[in-house]
Amino acid sequence: MFNNPNVSDKDIYYTGEDGVWAESHLDGYTDFYKDNLNDKVWTIDPYPSEGGPFYFSFDRKTIYNFWTDFNQLSEAQKAIFRDWNPMMAALKERDVSQIGLKENDDDEK
Repeated sequence: MFNNPNVSDKDIYYTGEDGVWAESHLDGYTDFYKDNLNDKVWTIDPYPSEGGPFYFSFDRKTIYNFWTDFNQLSEAQKAIFRDWNPMMAALKERDVSQIGLKENDDDEK
């Protein structure tokens, strides 16, 4: 988790067919992105990206790394994330029924 001291509530949002963007003002990162204006979760990527961390934010001020910070979220934040991306939440919550995987069953061989 890290903070973005440069974000302002007055930052301009750019909307288009490919989603909603807001400037991040962070060197080495893309702008914030979300699919729909009503989404409550923003994503941001390192730039240039070579894969790796999955960063997201609820307010563009505090940025979380999904893989290391998810368990530190409040229950309300987890619920928002779960509604936004149930498959990713299921990975961290070990709920394989949400991602279409079967529990490991040694009897099925």
